[in-house]
Amino acid sequence: MKAKIEEDSKFGFKRVEPIPSQEEVEKFYAKEFYDANAQYFNNSALLLQQEQSDFFNSRWKAIHEELQSFFGDEILDKSVFDIGFGFAQALKYLKNKGLTVSGLEPSKEGVDYARENGIEAIHGGIERFDLVKDKSEVVLLLNVLEHLREPEQTLLDIKDKVLTSDGMLVIDVPNDFNDCHIVADA
Repeated sequence: MKAKIEEDSKFGFKRVEPIPSQEEVEKFYAKEFYDANAQYFNNSALLLQQEQSDFFNSRWKAIHEELQSFFGDEILDKSVFDIGFGFAQALKYLKNKGLTVSGLEPSKEGVDYARENGIEAIHGGIERFDLVKDKSEVVLLLNVLEHLREPEQTLLDIKDKVLTSDGMLVIDVPNDFNDCHIVADA
């Protein structure tokens, strides 16, 4: 059956129908997402993030400043858990600011890179919260929400299984190909 784009009847966002199985999604992100051919649609590649470190560091800085505003002086006591962390660039930044960081990532390359940089990393699909041992005060979902099979259920699972009741969920979604982006690329 050929996949098609449909509007979700409950929430109104666009999604693929039929929804891929968790196994299909995990296989794609574990094996193909960071493939050399993916460079044309994927800004998560390590080399690209390193080449554009000023841009990416400004994103991580903005997140850190928001966390400081929310938690105040207690920020250094907080743990950060990043779901689908790619090559852990946000976690590296936040670790350098003194936070305790960890995450969940489907690609072995990303997990290996994180571990080489002293970051606790769980290798598993982005919906595998059964692998998470402890809840965190901060959960990052950066450029991941749009990749989820069932985003509403995943958000509920994060609330119940990953995020402390007094914590903060940080969600960032791309806004590529908006009018401003198109003009800037012209």
